[in-house]
Amino acid sequence: MNSSKVPLRIGIVAAEPSGDLLAAGLMEALREQLPGVRFEGVAGPLMRASGIDAWEPMDSLSVMGLFEVLQHLPRLLRLRSRLLAHSSVSTHPISTLAWNAACAQSACRPCISSARRCGPGGPAG
Repeated sequence: MNSSKVPLRIGIVAAEPSGDLLAAGLMEALREQLPGVRFEGVAGPLMRASGIDAWEPMDSLSVMGLFEVLQHLPRLLRLRSRLLAHSSVSTHPISTLAWNAACAQSACRPCISSARRCGPGGPAG
């Protein structure tokens, strides 16, 4: 009998350097508890060094102002949908207020959990 297991996949989104630092630490801690876990999402250099399947660099979330947000909205919505569709168990947006709220709200469905991580500045999202 073949008892191969599907690897646990966790989506992580970090959009700035402190989120990248926190997420890289989270990834290392989870690997100690969950050997074989895989990470995917939006990542900075520390997360990439820790082995995440980076779909986009964290800088791609750095948009400001109404017109720039509107210009990038289709891409951002596709990215959010991809993250929520592909992460099999949990989604962890880290240290980005607007992105966290949108992803976490969408992640509230069966079999998907969402956790918020924050840095020294206080809670995110």
